Amino acid sequence: MIHEHQRADRDDHFSFRCQNVKGFEEALAEVKEKKLGGASELCSDASVAAAVGFVGSAFFVQPPGVAKDSSTWDAESIMLYWAGSFAKDDCLKREKDDKTLCPLTYDENHGKAPEKEHLIPRAFQPSKMDVEFIRDIYGLDDSDEPERKSLVPLRG
Repeated sequence: MIHEHQRADRDDHFSFRCQNVKGFEEALAEVKEKKLGGASELCSDASVAAAVGFVGSAFFVQPPGVAKDSSTWDAESIMLYWAGSFAKDDCLKREKDDKTLCPLTYDENHGKAPEKEHLIPRAFQPSKMDVEFIRDIYGLDDSDEPERKSLVPLRG
């Protein structure tokens, strides 16, 4: 199970704006000072991001074979960073109301129409697909349901 925004098909569903991750400017200056590259390397190469302690790598697409992801992406997954995750302060300021100030937005139109982008809400509980994934990977079925129920109801 991986974060939904780290799937191989991330760019089919999200717009990632690395420059809007908190600490981007400082990390970029350090990358340039250490002659590790520029913004492109900082925003796509996990080893470069790690060398300067840049948290933006948490949004990077995972290399093939790192972790199993389900065949269908899940917009309600608890494994999806919400709009304010690692964001600069401007991201969620209501007076700005500009979704493009956030590092990650759900994108209906693959970056071609910013008005079709949406802020990603916080998920407070596993989605139905999250639960199905866990049941599948551990070989559980409905008969494995424990008597003690969760205090937080599952979405579904």
